Amino acid sequence: MNPSDSRATGQRPPRTSGARKVPTATLIIVVLAASLMVMAGCGGEPPQTMIEQAVAPPPSIRSEAPSPSFISLDAEQAADLDVQVVAVAEASLDIHVELAGTVEPSPEAYAIVAAPISGRVSAIYAHEGEPVRAGQTVAVLESLEFAGLVADFIQARAERVFSEKEVSRYTQLVEKRVAARNQLERAEADLLRHTALEDAAKARLLALGLREEQLDGYTNGDRALLKIVAPRSGYVDMHNIDLGQAVRAYDEMLTIVDGREVLVRGLATPSSAVSISPGDSVYIRPVASDNVTIKSRVTSVGPALDEDTRSVPINVLVRVADGAMRPGQRVRMEIVTTKTRHAMYAPLSAVTFEGDQAIVFVLADENVFEARAVELSDPSHDMVVVVGGLEPGERIATTQVFSLKALSRFEQYGEE
Repeated sequence: MNPSDSRATGQRPPRTSGARKVPTATLIIVVLAASLMVMAGCGGEPPQTMIEQAVAPPPSIRSEAPSPSFISLDAEQAADLDVQVVAVAEASLDIHVELAGTVEPSPEAYAIVAAPISGRVSAIYAHEGEPVRAGQTVAVLESLEFAGLVADFIQARAERVFSEKEVSRYTQLVEKRVAARNQLERAEADLLRHTALEDAAKARLLALGLREEQLDGYTNGDRALLKIVAPRSGYVDMHNIDLGQAVRAYDEMLTIVDGREVLVRGLATPSSAVSISPGDSVYIRPVASDNVTIKSRVTSVGPALDEDTRSVPINVLVRVADGAMRPGQRVRMEIVTTKTRHAMYAPLSAVTFEGDQAIVFVLADENVFEARAVELSDPSHDMVVVVGGLEPGERIATTQVFSLKALSRFEQYGEE
């Protein structure tokens, strides 16, 4: 933009060699002095009015968009600031999506140990934080209901054994023509019935978590002690029982978590989620450990919005060293999608804000910058998509943006 054209557009012409020269080192002092001068002019107003003016938000953070302004740098300012500029251009770039996430137990590495039957806790062998192996006994229940199931099984097994002997005996008698065939048939029917009763009693005990080899050890007179075993290896996470406590069937007794696999869940906006697909690369950085980066891939993208946040869940199953990430931990996620977007891009470092309005500083002439309002979308990684306010080829400042913003405020105070 040529400064000489500003008269036709109605904009304030840029200051050139006749512009007020302000050393960079004293910029903040000058701005504060200008503020005090404005307040000093209100000496005749009531004290309450002065207080209201003092607490009013400064112009740099008011929500209304500023009018276009120009900042002219003299040779000394230009040398001190050494503002770097870059030309805005259209390009096709990989889409990066940054999300906040939380670590949860992996569905495949998490187990709830519940009481399979009502009873009383007679022994506890695993406590919070302790490692356990799959099949290890973690607790013991003493239960009258379990005792009844064991008795039914022992009785059914005894009747089945007796029926087998009867069938064998009647088979020999029929062969010798000493007994009638219908007696053998009745013995065979009893064997089928007693076998079915034994199988049913066995199934009820197996449903409680017992193994086949344990059934053979039950005899009359044994205490009805039911061993509760760990369904998987890991660490005891939650412990909800005490010695001697009565529990009901399906009460949660403890939980086991395998820390070698976790689920990292992030929440993406619907507009960002359309760019994310299973298999996209994701870099996970724990909030408390900035020097740790774990690389993985997106496992799944939620098919519907989360009811509470109205966002799309992004799920990542991660195999990690034991204890590297723990459930409940907060992380940052950077997803590099396989999709690209052709648009006009600007560096994120070039953008500042006046309230909600995005501002960039466009190089209008040598050492002359225009503070221009722009429309942006999809801030991602270190780039933003420019929707409006800039043309391809225009050059914008990427460094000293805060200093240029401060100078623009001084230009406005100077005019007033």
